[in-house]
Amino acid sequence: MMLEESQNLRQATLAQSTASIRKKITQLEMQIKDLSLSVYANTNVSDAAIRALLSEEKVESFDVTFKSPDSLKVKRKESLERNLFVNSKNKFEPWSSYLVDDKNEVRFEYQAPVYSNQKLVGVLSGAININKDEILSYFTKTNVKVFIHNQYGDLVYHPDFGVKYIRSSDAYGINILAGSARREPLMQFINSNIAQSPHSFFMDLGNKYLASTWHLPELSWFIVAYENEQHLLAPQQKAFIEFITFAAIALILVFVLTYLLSMLIISRPLQVMTNLVNSPDQVSDLRLLGKQDDELADLSEAIYQQLYQLNRTRQLDLKTIGDLESKLADSKGFAQVIAHSDNAIVTLGLDYCIMTSDIKMAGLIHSNDECLKDVSYFEFVHPHMAFIKEQIKNELRRKQSWRGELILKPKGSDDEVWVNCSITSVRDDLGTVIRYVVSQQDISSIKDSQNKIERLVYTDDLTNLSNRTFFVAQLEKLVEISKRGRYDFALIYFDVDDFKKVNDLYGHEVGDLLLKELSTRLSAELRNEDTLARMSGDEFAMLLGGIKSEQDVIVKAHAILAAASLPFTIKGKVINSGVSIGVTMSTTDSQDPELLLQHADLAMYEAKSLGKSSYHFYTKALNDATRLRIQMESELAKAIDKQELELVFQPKVNSKSMELVGFEALLRWHNDTLGFVSPANFIPLAEQSNLILKIGSWVIEQAAEFVSQQNKKVPVSINLSAKQFESGKVTSELKAIIEQYGIKPSLLEVEITESSLMTDVEDAIRQLYSIQALGVGISIDDFGTGYSSLAYIKRFPVETLKIDRSFIKDIPDDESDMEITAAIIAMSQKLGLEVIAEGAETQAQVDYLAQNGCYLIQGYFYSKPLSAADAHAWQPNKEQN
Repeated sequence: MMLEESQNLRQATLAQSTASIRKKITQLEMQIKDLSLSVYANTNVSDAAIRALLSEEKVESFDVTFKSPDSLKVKRKESLERNLFVNSKNKFEPWSSYLVDDKNEVRFEYQAPVYSNQKLVGVLSGAININKDEILSYFTKTNVKVFIHNQYGDLVYHPDFGVKYIRSSDAYGINILAGSARREPLMQFINSNIAQSPHSFFMDLGNKYLASTWHLPELSWFIVAYENEQHLLAPQQKAFIEFITFAAIALILVFVLTYLLSMLIISRPLQVMTNLVNSPDQVSDLRLLGKQDDELADLSEAIYQQLYQLNRTRQLDLKTIGDLESKLADSKGFAQVIAHSDNAIVTLGLDYCIMTSDIKMAGLIHSNDECLKDVSYFEFVHPHMAFIKEQIKNELRRKQSWRGELILKPKGSDDEVWVNCSITSVRDDLGTVIRYVVSQQDISSIKDSQNKIERLVYTDDLTNLSNRTFFVAQLEKLVEISKRGRYDFALIYFDVDDFKKVNDLYGHEVGDLLLKELSTRLSAELRNEDTLARMSGDEFAMLLGGIKSEQDVIVKAHAILAAASLPFTIKGKVINSGVSIGVTMSTTDSQDPELLLQHADLAMYEAKSLGKSSYHFYTKALNDATRLRIQMESELAKAIDKQELELVFQPKVNSKSMELVGFEALLRWHNDTLGFVSPANFIPLAEQSNLILKIGSWVIEQAAEFVSQQNKKVPVSINLSAKQFESGKVTSELKAIIEQYGIKPSLLEVEITESSLMTDVEDAIRQLYSIQALGVGISIDDFGTGYSSLAYIKRFPVETLKIDRSFIKDIPDDESDMEITAAIIAMSQKLGLEVIAEGAETQAQVDYLAQNGCYLIQGYFYSKPLSAADAHAWQPNKEQN
């Protein structure tokens, strides 16, 4: 690298020196323009021709003398100018040239013939004088050693000889190098330069020199810069020795530092790790060694992890032993709890065969423990519920648990045992199911009560047909099914023609027997999917499910007419009667159950008007009620904005203490066009049109405002519709309004009907628990008129059952209503629920309710619904007790 830099430096110096020489030559060349030319022999050569000649040769400075023989005759000047360069072919070739080396200068002399028409007409001679010291000063001023030789190998300048130009001809002298054997290598180097194949080094006097050559074509010189290789490499050798010395010192220092660091970083931590490994309780200190990012840190971390796992395993083992001891103690206590529990406990294997059972399970199925072991649990499920076997298995696979009601059937017995059953998966530590635990509570007595209530609630005592309550519930189911998919049904409504005359002529007993006989005949015409009910008096209704066309309904109508037209023989009397039938179709009529009943009733009266013992389909000609409904819906949509709706409050009284215990908020509507509209008419309409959502929010807000203004704080109950549950927003609305008015959540209570929850039972239950979590009370309204399923009621987080007014209004005249009411009260008490009766209007009704343990009363006996202002001031009349 240093050789290359030295060579580049020499070349740069030569370039600078030769550039100075060229500049000087250029200055000499400019002097040619001022030459004075002498022409003899009466021959005049123009300055232009001479200058052209000189320019072609590119000589810098001339003293020109043009000579011509005396005998030469030139006729014309133009001829000489024209033929001057013919023989030289436009290039001036000197006749002879030589260099004179004087003490102070170098002189180049030229002689050239001049021809005209191939005849010598004269000689042009010239010389260039170059000051030797001036030229060589460009090189002596530098620190670079140089020598100069020409194109013939003659030395022009050398530090050893000075300026010695020796002509190539022996006549003028001998090359001082040619006779010196010691300088033969230098001569060879010069010859190689002349041959244009220069070398980068040469030998001279036994020394090796590194050289760079520069050609100066103006003087035909070769300028050589050179340097002794030993001198040039001396700095490198010195640097190399210094480098070796430094490297040796550094290596020693590295060795010493490595040794010290190994003692500090490796040996000491390894010793510490060894000590810690022998003391695993101190394993946390080991991690302090692993804060560096190196192999030792990795080793420390690995040892730490191993010791940590071992230590953790030991701790877990100790904890496991402690847990097992605790579980053993708990299991003994748990076994004692189970022994005193009312539930029967069974464990099942993965094949659902009984592994263990307690004595209560044996009592349920009239068997003993040994007979139960290894027997499939499902063998004890009643054949009527065989379908539930796969459902239970699927639920256990999906949700790991199942809850529901089962009917167990002891072997060799016709008894049926209803149980509330819960089956839960048991897993091992790896999460694998290893067995199932079955907990069963005997609810046979509750089911018996429920069946009695259902028979009382849903069955007509006279005909043993379904009653209006059950029929409406079934109608609502079909309407909902029809909404969800393609399912068509028909509603047939009919009554006995001239039935009043039968009662008047033969008495009510005969009339009742006629109704029973008619019911028997019509029941024979039913399919499994049909429902027949006695709606009231002599009115009946039938639901035909899954019909395909109107013709199916016509066939059924004719069958009913035929059965009713046959003579009735009752107590020896032959009575001829018949029925009038009204029909409405789900495909062409409303999906509102109440409107369907109204339309069928309208069609029935149309049939009567046409001659009795006939049928008539509801048509648009009978849509006066429909038009009224549309008008009502339009007005209802504007009722809130027009402030036509009003919330009134009916007190709830404890008949025993005569204290006010709450209010029920009831909605009223006064319209300028329609007048007072009954809630029974506009609330179903609002539910169907979704106006109930807006109205429901308004009711909640008005009730909350009423609570916030009470002097004596008592709960206010509000009714929630099915649409509000379907919206999924009722909980958030309640929460927002409670926070807005700053009232206690317990001062609000929501009343729900069972039918409003049947669309999506699971979602309704979830929302009810959310409402309960707010602190709001929950009550089942109109109990006994809906589904009244104990299975659902037990799952609902309700606190109160409200007996429907339809069971209260005929007390004490209707023994059936009295029995139903007493049964509901007893069942509520057994379930731990409060019970309240609505619609009480007489002292006898209040007394009967009190005799059966129901003291919470709502009805006109104590007060009609009151305005908000009157309700705030109302107090019970103690004298009514």
